[in-house]
Amino acid sequence: MSSFLQTIDPAGLTETDWIIYDYLLKNEQNAAWMTLEDLCSKIYVSNASVVRFCQHIGLKGFNELKFKIRNSHNAPDESMYHIISRQLAQFNDFLSSIRQEDIEKIYQLIRSHRTFCIYGRNMSSVPATYLYDMLMSIDFHCILINWSDALKVVAQNADGDMLLLMISDHAHRGYYPIVEKFKSKGASIIWLCGEDIQKEALHNIDLFIQADTRVSDSDPLTKINSLVIMQLIIEYMNGKR
Repeated sequence: MSSFLQTIDPAGLTETDWIIYDYLLKNEQNAAWMTLEDLCSKIYVSNASVVRFCQHIGLKGFNELKFKIRNSHNAPDESMYHIISRQLAQFNDFLSSIRQEDIEKIYQLIRSHRTFCIYGRNMSSVPATYLYDMLMSIDFHCILINWSDALKVVAQNADGDMLLLMISDHAHRGYYPIVEKFKSKGASIIWLCGEDIQKEALHNIDLFIQADTRVSDSDPLTKINSLVIMQLIIEYMNGKR
């Protein structure tokens, strides 16, 4: 299998792009697990230069570039040591993507609404239930919904004083009309999802956070990232009491 880097057309790369590209080609196995800061310190370029290089080759940023490289070197017979290192690297990628302003916005939305509903079904009920239990333990009342039909009923009775936090692995299109109904009633919506959502639904969302850092679809979905977000919300709210 050709590596992702070998598919890049180097024509049009700037001098700084070439420095980055050359290092990645010669060290792609290691670079796939580096942090942005580690890479910059190796080749003496700025974070912004690496981000611009990624954008020049059609990617959003360094994390997406690493995912592309990892995909082209996804070996099924990895040692346990490498599997653990890979998972830790992916988890660190997610941690570095968390924005403090998003946690602050979640806090502000929760505090500014009279009714706070948390939705998660199947495995997504794990972080949803965790957040519900922890908030109730600090006497912050909320509503837990773990059934999609119940979510539809709540949507029919939503109002401008309601905030919905949705947690899901996939952006199922069946959720789109439900989200639209909530928004038409004046409710606010936070969606923590494992994949991108379509623009038709995105305009109804007050805050979207993508929680999946899998390298490929063959990697198992976990709730670790979602649980981290839940814990940050809890810590932030508890600290603001």
